[in-house]
Amino acid sequence: MSVKPSAVADEGAVVVAASPQVDERWATAANAIGWVAIVLQWSAALVIILDMALGEVVDWIAQICCITTLVMLLLRAAPVNLESVAMLLIALAGIALHIATAAGGSGLGVFALIVYVLMLLGSVALIVVTVMYQRLWKRASWTIESCILRLPPYFSGLEALNTFVAKHKGLWTAALAALTVLFAIVLLFLLATAVLFFLTEDLCAVGTYDASLVAPANAYAAGRVPPMEAGTADNMDMGDLDLDFTGIWWIRWYEEPIPLYSRLHLEELVSLAGFYLRPGNDTNLTYPIPASSQTGRAHRWGFSNSIAGRIAMMVAGEKNPDSPLNLDLLSDENMFIYGGGNTPWSMRKINDDEWLRRIERQGAKDWKYTFTRIVFADGTPHPTYFDDFVRHMEGTKLRVFTTSSKPCRDCGTYLGGSCSKCSDVCAAA
Repeated sequence: MSVKPSAVADEGAVVVAASPQVDERWATAANAIGWVAIVLQWSAALVIILDMALGEVVDWIAQICCITTLVMLLLRAAPVNLESVAMLLIALAGIALHIATAAGGSGLGVFALIVYVLMLLGSVALIVVTVMYQRLWKRASWTIESCILRLPPYFSGLEALNTFVAKHKGLWTAALAALTVLFAIVLLFLLATAVLFFLTEDLCAVGTYDASLVAPANAYAAGRVPPMEAGTADNMDMGDLDLDFTGIWWIRWYEEPIPLYSRLHLEELVSLAGFYLRPGNDTNLTYPIPASSQTGRAHRWGFSNSIAGRIAMMVAGEKNPDSPLNLDLLSDENMFIYGGGNTPWSMRKINDDEWLRRIERQGAKDWKYTFTRIVFADGTPHPTYFDDFVRHMEGTKLRVFTTSSKPCRDCGTYLGGSCSKCSDVCAAA
């Protein structure tokens, strides 16, 4: 794309700011690098689905191109137009992707992933608007202006509006551009969501259940295997400690980390089946006592079939199912959970069926949720909290890993990972 040396743009042209000093050769180079960045970033979004490591490499190359283009933009060596705005969105998308990768399946990770998708879709919309401008834009904008200009001036307000529109045709063109971009982003986001739902509906390593089936009696009555493996005295080694982590527990947010976080249904249930005191501490019951639980294995962590829950399962599918959740039992009423890096995760007992989980954040308000038992060790639903959980799900279904095989999860968790595609891998697991 070339830039006219004149400071006056074509009538109705969607240009953020004219740059008459832009050198043609630099402008051509900047646009070429920018288009490489755009193509690479779009490619990274597809490659990541197939190979996370390779996708991240492609994304880093795209970011280098983006930064180069933006530097040229700041040095007035590149034109400021819709394409440069698209490149800015691509740069923001890359930053969001790195945050999502680092944060994993946390609330921040999912939020960053949503921002990443929106930035990609926004860049697509801007490019579409840029390409379609010469053919449709002037006609569309003039049609809207004509309709407004023909409004009868029955009221002084309409007459003033007619006068305003007549003087500011360019403003209406810009407003139409903004509305078109917004509509395109929403449309593409809905389309991408529909495609994601379709490609992740029938996955080989994933089971989908109604929330009521978390109670084993309800699952057996429906002819299903219960979705969650309840912790019991037989599958947990608590020694002689006066602690009871049996049953199935609900991650019930007390204060949401981001607005409407609970409505995302990212992660819902945990079973501490397989809990054990680490070797060397099973006989020495003096606090603090190191312990572990393999919560990543099949039927021990509950997600959902929401868009956020499906993405969280993709992220979790990258991890080793046998990696333990490590914690330190500090007393009969307090524990410290590892895994938060420099962010301490502590839990304090409220009563026999509730623990308060606190995520301490430096310079910010702490995040808190209650670790709430909804099913007892014998499979009996909690008389209060189980019904609260079902109401919380609001018809959203629970999703769990049905296999502890890493190869099967690698194949059967991502887009299109049906059993017909992954049967050989999962059968060998």
